[in-house]
Amino acid sequence: MDGRAEPKVKSLAKALNILSCFTIQEPILGVTELANRIGVTKSNIHNILSTFTSMGYLQRLPDGRYTLGLKILEYAFIINQNLGYPNAVYDILVETASRTGEIVYFGLPYGTNVLYLYVAHPADRLGVLPYRDILGETAPFYCTGIGKAILAHMPEEEWLSHIPEERTKYQPNTVTDLDDDLDQVYDELDAMDEDMDELEEYVYGDDMDDEEEDDEDDGELEAEVEYELTCPNCGAVTVVDEDTLFNEKISCPNCGAEFDIEFTECDGECDGCTDCDAPEEE
Repeated sequence: MDGRAEPKVKSLAKALNILSCFTIQEPILGVTELANRIGVTKSNIHNILSTFTSMGYLQRLPDGRYTLGLKILEYAFIINQNLGYPNAVYDILVETASRTGEIVYFGLPYGTNVLYLYVAHPADRLGVLPYRDILGETAPFYCTGIGKAILAHMPEEEWLSHIPEERTKYQPNTVTDLDDDLDQVYDELDAMDEDMDELEEYVYGDDMDDEEEDDEDDGELEAEVEYELTCPNCGAVTVVDEDTLFNEKISCPNCGAEFDIEFTECDGECDGCTDCDAPEEE
């Protein structure tokens, strides 16, 4: 789901899978636990653990168990700095958190999970809201606010691929049976979509109003375009707007004669013509 190909070096993949065993829920694991999960002998996994420990990827605790080493943080920092998102989104996160008084998260789709990258806390509520340093944390799309917000802006055929077949009921309202609760999923996604629109309007309301006014002004300018036509019967000049010119039969207000408009390409020799689409009366 996350685009990774089948590993070619099985032994290396098995060794690296040891690192994947450590989670937020289980940050510390023993030799027996790791050997059972990876499917290797204790002697074999002991050699791998010793190698990882000597290189800083793992740390051996006094009780003989292991946890991730600080070397991992170096790579996390490198990845974070090269993603290109900090400068692009952090100011927006801080501004949104300040205006709404809520914690604001930024994450990316990662298979069936959301990969959290940044979080902004409202400065005036730091003592009220819980502080979370969330870089690198993952959580399923289907049971998180940010996940549902991302799903709400995906086509159905795309967001369905981000929901795993087996789902855990973390909370009483967590949707786990997609067939039975599909209507609830749609309702939640629609509600999240509306919430996002309201938040966007709240945060960027003034800018959006200015854009709408500019669009209205452009529309007025377009509506003000008019054309002078000379009646081929009596020579009287009449003024019509663009809609009338293109969509209606022209009738002279002076003599009542009706005439059609033909649009011809200018050959450069028209008397007084300034537009290749200048109308020609019949």
